[in-house]
Amino acid sequence: MNPDEEVQWLRLRILALEAKASEAERQIRKLGWGMLFLLAVACADFIRIFVG
Repeated sequence: MNPDEEVQWLRLRILALEAKASEAERQIRKLGWGMLFLLAVACADFIRIFVG
């Protein structure tokens, strides 16, 4: 593999890794919102059981 081909291959690899990182960030964000929702439901149940 000559240097130009190697550079091109490395650029493609970097793009693929950036895409994976972006997808991982989206998944973490979704997980964060899901955890927040579950916490809100748990708090609502706690209030309903012990207060009302």
